[in-house]
Amino acid sequence: MSFITIKKISVKEVPQIITLLNTTLSFGLANYNNVSQYIQSTYAYCALDNNKVVGIITSKELMDPASEFLQHENVLQKLNECQINHAIIVKQLAVAQYYRGQGIGTNLLDQLLKQHAGRNFVTVGWITPSGWNAKSIFHKNSFQPLIYVKEFWLKDSLLKKYDCPYCKKFGPGCSCSAVICIKD
Repeated sequence: MSFITIKKISVKEVPQIITLLNTTLSFGLANYNNVSQYIQSTYAYCALDNNKVVGIITSKELMDPASEFLQHENVLQKLNECQINHAIIVKQLAVAQYYRGQGIGTNLLDQLLKQHAGRNFVTVGWITPSGWNAKSIFHKNSFQPLIYVKEFWLKDSLLKKYDCPYCKKFGPGCSCSAVICIKD
């Protein structure tokens, strides 16, 4: 493995981040407007191998869980039961295929957790037909499953007209499930 550096996102990494996200998570939905919000943010970091973006983590303040989970009353109820009404939500964690299994995702998450030590965290784990790829990374960092939600992205994907490369053979939209995890 080469020497990988973890740093805040700058303008020059944005085009590479868009490409990485569109090939691993966003499937064509990542663009300059939704990636540029993370430039120099303490809520997002990228992993570089000789100036090549090989990983990304993004997050944001979750001031009002209803704004994030509006279509999922069962998730809101669980968050309320745990008294999670202000947290940081990990939005995306992606590592280029060739670099997976080398600790890059773990290092990105570690950087975010260190920067915001003592805070509550929430993440939505994408469960494809083959499983939840990032499960071990979040488990190692004490994220606990709160609730599993079937077809978590279905309403959103039908509204925004995007398909999922993992479940598109089952019909339009994304019928993958999700696991909502918390770290407090």
